[in-house]
Amino acid sequence: MIEIQELLVQAQEAIAEQKLAQAKSIYASALEIDPKNYEANTNLGILNINSNSLDKGLQLLKTALDYHRNTGEAWINYIKYLMLVGKYKNASDVVSQAIKYGARGNTIDQYEILCLFANNSIFMPESNQIILLFLQERFKEIIDLESTLDAKFFEDSSYHYLIGNCLLKLGLYNDSIQRFKKSVEFKPDLVDSYRLLIILLNRSSEKAEIKKYKNEYLRLKSKDTKTKSNLKKTIELHVEKLDQQGGTQTFLDSCVTKHILGLNTDKEDYCQIYEHSINSKKNRFISYSERKSITKNKRQINGLPMIINQGTHSLIKWKDYDLFKTANDLTLYFMILNEVKPEIIIELGSGTGGSAVWMADMCKSLGFDNHIYSYDINKPNFEYHNVTFIEFDINTLDINNGFPLIDSSEGKSMLVIEDAHVNVLSVLNTVNKFLNSGDYLIVEDSDYKQQVIQDFMKSESNRYKVDQFYLDFFGMNMTCSTDSIFRRV
Repeated sequence: MIEIQELLVQAQEAIAEQKLAQAKSIYASALEIDPKNYEANTNLGILNINSNSLDKGLQLLKTALDYHRNTGEAWINYIKYLMLVGKYKNASDVVSQAIKYGARGNTIDQYEILCLFANNSIFMPESNQIILLFLQERFKEIIDLESTLDAKFFEDSSYHYLIGNCLLKLGLYNDSIQRFKKSVEFKPDLVDSYRLLIILLNRSSEKAEIKKYKNEYLRLKSKDTKTKSNLKKTIELHVEKLDQQGGTQTFLDSCVTKHILGLNTDKEDYCQIYEHSINSKKNRFISYSERKSITKNKRQINGLPMIINQGTHSLIKWKDYDLFKTANDLTLYFMILNEVKPEIIIELGSGTGGSAVWMADMCKSLGFDNHIYSYDINKPNFEYHNVTFIEFDINTLDINNGFPLIDSSEGKSMLVIEDAHVNVLSVLNTVNKFLNSGDYLIVEDSDYKQQVIQDFMKSESNRYKVDQFYLDFFGMNMTCSTDSIFRRV
């Protein structure tokens, strides 16, 4: 028995050879095998319409759509050919159905405006002719018609939109811009005009104007967007950020844009994630108690994303030294080192010494001198420039005596990293005695240390602020230091 795919190939070959009757017969045979086949229903439908069997052709396109509602092209084909045969009211109804079903895109927006133009026109013969020429991409002929049209056409927003598109296709960009501006002057919610204005104005350097149109375009496109964020504010912040980045989008930016446009294919509230991250940047330093009331000491995403962030089959290495750090935290440390430029780094918990070596090299590459004191009960057995490994049992820490060998640190800027996981409250109380304004204190692997941190903050909350910029750089608390990157006030 002949396979349906072979029939579809034969039909395409017949079309290429202009054997249209043969192609129709082959598609009909394919539908006997598979009545739901999208390609056969669609192409046979178009062939019938082109040979003036309008009702039969439209029914085949409707069948293609009925069985393939998740295919955007199925909606577009049916709407286009409804308009081509003059059924504008039906086309408008199908556009509304498509939008309710979740179909999105520039072509849907454009067809919605075409239907608006046809259904609202008081000059149907002329409007029908313009739409037919437009769908056939005969743009120069539409422009040539302008001098013959009634003056009322020039008060129609949709007409100016159509002419703007024709001028754009003909490469007359400045004239096109003026028509799109005229279209939104008459109808401020004509969404696709804003999209095309943004594209055209990007050819020039009209930054302020582009931002205005971007805000309005995204606002109009977001009318059905579901989010817990303040969407208007989120859109403004998003447009501003993209402008600062020269229009280049990060992965998250792209997801936020799709969410705003109603093109989000999963259930993640990207706008809320984005709003929280921007708030963390703008409202950078807050108290621990305020921070805890916001985050509840939770991460944006727990589980696998953090579990594998240190590496899977191997550890992250630097100069063959093991780094027991997450990829996120390495990035955050590099940024903190660059901003703070600490003259002294105190690392509590040396491990195999890799992180101290890495920090020493990062500081050198950033162009400032410092010294790292790294404490552990098991001292790494090697030496490295600007690093002093000190054998010390932190369980024996005396708050009055402090840490050995750092007497010369007074008055110098500091970064203290608690990564030893023992005697944490004593460590915090000891560190508190010598940290100065602007110094940083980071408590790593702090999920199970929150009660100790809370106890410490009961008496010291006025002296430390949580740095949300770093804590939420990769999403809320996507670091090993949950709510525990502190800056001394």
